[in-house]
Amino acid sequence: MIRYWAATDDSPVGRLALEFLRTMLKITQVRVLSLSCGMHGRWENYSSLLMTHISNPYVNVACCDPAMWSRTHSIKAPLKIGGFEIITGTTALYTSGVRNVLITGDRPSDPVQLETALGYEVIVTPAVTMRAWLGAAWNSGRRPSTVIAVDDTEALHAILES
Repeated sequence: MIRYWAATDDSPVGRLALEFLRTMLKITQVRVLSLSCGMHGRWENYSSLLMTHISNPYVNVACCDPAMWSRTHSIKAPLKIGGFEIITGTTALYTSGVRNVLITGDRPSDPVQLETALGYEVIVTPAVTMRAWLGAAWNSGRRPSTVIAVDDTEALHAILES
């Protein structure tokens, strides 16, 4: 079972996410969690995957813009005694307790994105960007357990099936 956080639109990352979805569907059931406010364009044919039942164990997979990997939210909340306070929290697509796979065509653009990405057990990226990933990981002192070039489909199947 795969829980798939994906850009579900016709953007370049949305098209990348759709190609990986088609591969994943050959392996197992997939639950899609849209990060694009619904299914758009070619994704519309897969809208039923928004309702797939999730069962344990599952693999948590994310394929979206690096800005979505981890986000900080702030809201202005009223106080009972009058006035307001700012409440801030961070949400991430990484899920503790399950295998986490990050699929990306872009390398992180800032240290927070890099740190978030390096928390994933597996990073799947085009071979062209692989050197940049490895260089950034080695320079930070942290290393993902596996970095897979997109053309290594057997390795991708093995990771998703484990």
